Amino acid sequence: MENKDLEKIISKNKLVGKIHFAIILVDKNIMFRVFPLYIRYSKNDKVIAILFFSGKFVNSGELVMGLNLDKKPKLTGFKDAKFMKDSNLTYSYIFKETAVSNNFISKIIKLIK
Repeated sequence: MENKDLEKIISKNKLVGKIHFAIILVDKNIMFRVFPLYIRYSKNDKVIAILFFSGKFVNSGELVMGLNLDKKPKLTGFKDAKFMKDSNLTYSYIFKETAVSNNFISKIIKLIK
């Protein structure tokens, strides 16, 4: 998918835009690919996160992020990511559009290295 596809996704869901831009600003070496159901983020050929904005993992008003982390974060709300069936993802977090602050997004994004 192209950047115009990303723009279309962000225009439909502002939370995708907030999280997406927070991730790519963490490190200039983070690359991303946009797919019809998710955006995959990688660094040095290693998948570091996947942000699902559509599909079976996502309910209305939610986004689901899978992260490739060595240990479970101390932030509340993180769960095992086995349900995503992707060996790169170890933990997941569900963002609810109505209850997400920029500060909390920043805390989660700082976990990505």
